[in-house]
Amino acid sequence: MQSKNTLNHYDINLEFAKIRAALLSDVIDKITESDIIENQIKNANFVSKEIENVVEEDLGFLDYIEISERGFKELISSMEKIAGYTNEVSEDISESGGKINMINKNNKHGEAKVSVLKKVIHRITDDLDNYNLRMEVELPIFKKNADVCLDTYYKAVKIIYEGNLTENAKNDLLNILHSISTLKTAALNAKNGFASMSFSIEQLPKVEKNFNSSVQKTRKLVNEIVDIIDNFAIKAESIEGNIQYTLSTKYIIEE
Repeated sequence: MQSKNTLNHYDINLEFAKIRAALLSDVIDKITESDIIENQIKNANFVSKEIENVVEEDLGFLDYIEISERGFKELISSMEKIAGYTNEVSEDISESGGKINMINKNNKHGEAKVSVLKKVIHRITDDLDNYNLRMEVELPIFKKNADVCLDTYYKAVKIIYEGNLTENAKNDLLNILHSISTLKTAALNAKNGFASMSFSIEQLPKVEKNFNSSVQKTRKLVNEIVDIIDNFAIKAESIEGNIQYTLSTKYIIEE
């Protein structure tokens, strides 16, 4: 059985091909090509005032929808950045992995081979460190926008539930349900990809101290993404349930 502690015959290209296959890009394309944001902005008739400094008790349905849509768009932007960073590091490391595979095939031995391998490993370590730094900046933004998006959607739904269900309010609820359901599906697809990425990272051989440390940090950050998505999906399902309950238990009042 091959040891994980050696690079001999270890196909890093293959592992990072798996990682690249786990990216968000396809999911992002499906979201950004949809008409969700455009339709909600058109249908909600947003107020134009700035709302960040307004006392929360003064906020109404349109205010919460406006905040949630900002969060929605910022969340997509964060997902696009994360996808871009991950794609970039995967391409860089796949290129370095190809060099390692070539070195192994050239049948070099001894100190010369170790020296060449170390140079490539140091390049991979630098790529991972750069990725980790970028992700440490983006993940808090990703989490914040996920929370803002769903928390304000919840408050908007609560206002409708506590008031009268008009035809317009029903349409607003359906729009919110559509947005949340689409984003939840995209997030869960992304979660599966990042879970696969975490597994692939774990399979990388332990070849050098700094490399091992960078790999573990990358895996920790990827697992953090998975946790954020899990929490997002739980909240999203709760709001979906609230909307469906409101639509099924309240009668429509003529305006």
